[in-house]
Amino acid sequence: MKLNCGGFLFLVFLIISAPKVSAQDSSLIQAAASSALAFYYNYIGEEAHLYDGSEHAPYDFRIKGHPYFETNLLQKGSVNYNDIAYSSIDLAYDIVRDELTTNRYKNNFRMSLFNDKIKSFSITGHFFVRIVQDTIQKSPLETGFYELLYDGKMKAYAKRRKIINEKVTADEGDRLWFEETDSYYVKRDEKFYRIKEKKDLFTLFKSQKKDLRKYLRKNKIRYKEQPGMTIIKSIEYIDHSIK
Repeated sequence: MKLNCGGFLFLVFLIISAPKVSAQDSSLIQAAASSALAFYYNYIGEEAHLYDGSEHAPYDFRIKGHPYFETNLLQKGSVNYNDIAYSSIDLAYDIVRDELTTNRYKNNFRMSLFNDKIKSFSITGHFFVRIVQDTIQKSPLETGFYELLYDGKMKAYAKRRKIINEKVTADEGDRLWFEETDSYYVKRDEKFYRIKEKKDLFTLFKSQKKDLRKYLRKNKIRYKEQPGMTIIKSIEYIDHSIK
């Protein structure tokens, strides 16, 4: 019997949008919906909109390391693609080209998803969102994917990036390697600020500079050692002090 995909998705929608129930029942409903969607994706296979990307071209084999975030192995993750939420998808995030990759359905063929169709994705416990640069306000953020580090009254983001370094020596000849270089941003009052060093935090929170400096020193939080954590703890402290 041929599956009626439209009717099937409507049924899943009814399951997800059921009236308020207990926490236990809600968990069961969500689990049932996830299982139903997984069955649906498996049924339609390569016809799923998720598999309409382009070939992910390999890098020069001479480059040491890998271009991906954390690991070059595909990891189970989730992605919002074309406004459809896909879960338990094999993903790897190329932070040189800023591309989210996966294997074409049941094939060992790496492909890149189209960036403008990706709203957000989650991989290895990290959540990324796509931000489009605001050229009118001259935002310091370029269009791309940013890891959401903190989500409160203010927000903190990290841009994960690798570059290809090259060095020519008499002994080794032409040496190539991937090197990670991250950048950090804080969104406050709908405006983005780049944080390059600790003094940028003190400048951003000028009126609370004295208290913030004391808080960081007391808790032995050092920007040079943990820039991301320092930013998270700083805006968390400021957020909680705002009344």
